[in-house]
Amino acid sequence: PPVPVTLVPVQRRTVQRSVEVTGTLEPAEEVIIAAKVSGRIVEIDVDLGDSAAPGAVLVRIDPVDYEVEVAQAESAVAEVLARLGLSALPDDSFDADAVPTVRRAALELENAQSRFRRAETLYRGSNVAISEQDYTDARIALETATSNLDVARLEVRSLLAQARSRTSALDAARRRLDDTRAVAPPLPTLTPAPGVPAVPASDRYAVAERLVSVGTFVREGDPLVRLVLPSPLRFRAAVPERFASAIRPGQPA
Repeated sequence: PPVPVTLVPVQRRTVQRSVEVTGTLEPAEEVIIAAKVSGRIVEIDVDLGDSAAPGAVLVRIDPVDYEVEVAQAESAVAEVLARLGLSALPDDSFDADAVPTVRRAALELENAQSRFRRAETLYRGSNVAISEQDYTDARIALETATSNLDVARLEVRSLLAQARSRTSALDAARRRLDDTRAVAPPLPTLTPAPGVPAVPASDRYAVAERLVSVGTFVREGDPLVRLVLPSPLRFRAAVPERFASAIRPGQPA
């Protein structure tokens, strides 16, 4: 039988076309937290899918050895400060002459100078009242006191340098002790690409992978946890070559 048809004028209009692709959602930022010190894992505070704020503790390494190291470094600093008669490391404006050993040497020098002046007066006066040996002894005592003061000052400067060196070693030991706690880093600053609307960034990390277990011995640099920013996400896909001519920057996706 005949098929009914309807005739209409030819029109020009836009036809929506689409290209289907398969890809992967990726976080805007990803970071792998690694161990800064070696040791045995004693605690894991996060697991796959958990969230972690910046600064939150993720993994704890056995701190006992590092606590002992800090205690030894503190004792070494205290020993040098005690020899200086100080309770804390002074700043650069510290006067070495204020140290008790230097003050004592300075007083001994003053006494030797006074005795030498009296001996010189008695020896070089019109009437010699002391022997040449007594005068020589007073002169040698003055030279010895002068040398002792110089040695005391040098020793103080050496002890101050040693105290600063041991304080630096103490600071390093404390940093290693702090590094037994692996923490989440600060959030990065994300800048959207030109023409791409800004998406609110996450204020917490998401745990994408836990790479160690309690009891595992890790060395410096071994990965512990992988963190990602769950917002914004980026979609990465490959478009088939036959659709290359249909793809243009700025098209809605």
